[in-house]
Amino acid sequence: DEALQQRCMSALEALLNRYPGNRCLVTSRYTAHQRPVVTQLFQHAFVEAFNEGQVDEFFRRWMYALEKAEDLIEDHATKAKAEANAQAILAHLRHKSELRARLSTPFLCALVGVTQHQAGHLPEQAVSLYKLCIDTLILHGDLMLRNEEDSPSLERDEVLTILEHLALSAQQHNAPVFSAEQIYSEATALLQNQGIPAAVAANKASCMRPWLEQDSALLSRVGSDHYAFTHVLFQEYLAACALLKKPRTQMIEILRQHLFLPHWRGVIRMAAAHQGAQDEGTGSAFIKLLQNYPHPHEDM
Repeated sequence: DEALQQRCMSALEALLNRYPGNRCLVTSRYTAHQRPVVTQLFQHAFVEAFNEGQVDEFFRRWMYALEKAEDLIEDHATKAKAEANAQAILAHLRHKSELRARLSTPFLCALVGVTQHQAGHLPEQAVSLYKLCIDTLILHGDLMLRNEEDSPSLERDEVLTILEHLALSAQQHNAPVFSAEQIYSEATALLQNQGIPAAVAANKASCMRPWLEQDSALLSRVGSDHYAFTHVLFQEYLAACALLKKPRTQMIEILRQHLFLPHWRGVIRMAAAHQGAQDEGTGSAFIKLLQNYPHPHEDM
């Protein structure tokens, strides 16, 4: 969102002008570094990905913090149990090279830890981990927001459907930031298309507000009443799921328009992995479908 980025840069410049001479630390994704305000006034530092030793240390500390939070009395047994759990998850990861290779940040490591703690196991494939993570986070959000009122509420599968729709829309328009009003509007239309009466659909869509206000691990506030997916992997996975649920003619048209765009590479990989995880025949059929579309520069 070019307008939102410009507002952020203007706010940053105003802050610097208001408090001259002070040190200011700004964190952002790499693409924001190209802005003149950033390139001219700041020294740049890049956060490196976790190495293998740092991943090991993260899980030791994470498991210890988890055990301390759950034990009534912290003692030697707490440390021993935390170390045993950390070693168990690290041993598990050593046999999952695809999954281990993706653990480059504290956020992704924490997701693996939460999934292991909640589900008691880790899936064999990375794409299955994303599904399990998203299911766990939606369940957690639902439990946090659940009340006993009689007003219409969103079921977990409805929340998932809305998130998938938003993710696919973000990919199709290359616009990952949504206003709250846009989220409510698109959720209402989506629920109506499922046969829910307009008034009920609008009431249900309004139930997305608590999801936004709690700043869930799936959607995060990125501006005044604007939101985006917390991690691009969530957006790509959910977009892939939405793509695969489309009628075949619609899916083919979406693939035809977006297949070779750089920001769609992750979605296509997720979709292929998702289909392959079902069975070999389904995965092969999807790959053959992709092969129907030669690269536009293939003959160059």
